[in-house]
Amino acid sequence: GETTLRRHLRSDLVAVRKWTGTSSTYLQILMFSKGFHIIQAHRVAHVLWHKGHCWMALQIQDAVNKRYAIDIHPTALLGRRVVM
Repeated sequence: GETTLRRHLRSDLVAVRKWTGTSSTYLQILMFSKGFHIIQAHRVAHVLWHKGHCWMALQIQDAVNKRYAIDIHPTALLGRRVVM
């Protein structure tokens, strides 16, 4: 079956394309959407945290914070179809 991360990635991609009103392709969103990158990095950090890899999760959080000046703690729970 499809993993939760993969399901969220798919639904987030669809949401970004739908709600931003752009004519971007899914590939363009994957490559260039900063908000999409932030959300996907958080989702990976969240899974790592709950699997006991807190240090790795915090490293991802720190890298995202330094790159995009946004801070989402790895324990924060995000729903489906998130657009930033």
